[in-house]
Amino acid sequence: MAGTGLQLHWTETGAPPRLISGAAMPIGAYLSGRPAEEAAVLLPRIFNVCAVTQRVAARLALDLPPLPGETQALHAEILREHVLVFALRWPGHLGLSARPELLHLAGEGLRAALFGPDPLPHTLTSFLDLLRNADAPGLAVLRRIEAQFGPGDAVCAPLPLAGTGDPFNGAACENSAAGRRGDHPLLSDIEGFYGRGPLWRTTARALEAEALAQGWQPRARRRADGTAEVAAARGTYFCRARCDAQGRVTEFARATPTDHGTAAEGPMHQALARLNTPTRARVGLLLAILDPCAPVAEQPEPAHA
Repeated sequence: MAGTGLQLHWTETGAPPRLISGAAMPIGAYLSGRPAEEAAVLLPRIFNVCAVTQRVAARLALDLPPLPGETQALHAEILREHVLVFALRWPGHLGLSARPELLHLAGEGLRAALFGPDPLPHTLTSFLDLLRNADAPGLAVLRRIEAQFGPGDAVCAPLPLAGTGDPFNGAACENSAAGRRGDHPLLSDIEGFYGRGPLWRTTARALEAEALAQGWQPRARRRADGTAEVAAARGTYFCRARCDAQGRVTEFARATPTDHGTAAEGPMHQALARLNTPTRARVGLLLAILDPCAPVAEQPEPAHA
């Protein structure tokens, strides 16, 4: 798992960088022996990304009762993460102005401010027409991403969806908002023409932001085998735990969207390998779109005579 960060190794001029994952954080060792309530509080403090999602997942895995307001807090966290990428993170890579005021909106007002007065369309033709003719900030982001990445650029082959197998086995899978929204007709059209690339991934987050603003509730459940499965902006978090008779943690495992995305032959490796013209600017944009929940450090490209 990519607990201690990621590294990009530039090997030669003109070639895409290689992605190398750091050693997995020994989360089981950190939580072992602690009372279940303490472990559930500690987990989101150790990993401060998607704190509500991690708290909910830990409590479900440890079979603890939900906290008051948890459903609303999870909804708000995921929506805020989606708005952040459209309002602040992605514009900085695309030459667009940041729009921090969007973070203070909610409901239909937020949806309209991001994407215009009408819902996002269901067909690629209508979607491209909208991108060409509208100037809402979320659409401006998507328009520039569509212009940056053509068909086949930075794409990933279809992978099993997260949760269809053992989420803790280290295998690559599609653990993303795009995987969660993949049956939407617009995403199916985009995949058919562009592939599972940046436009597919960013449009999925737009569709989900729209759905959240209109009241969609993200899923949080405890499966029959005791695994907690909780939605997050980047995908789904999985936690599995055991406690002894005194209620102290004896085992704890966690799998995140970044763990699955950075697995061998996973979406991040595939997207980097298939990135046309892998300049630093394009790699930086691609990484911002893939949005790993771990820091990425660059190893400098070696000098050439």
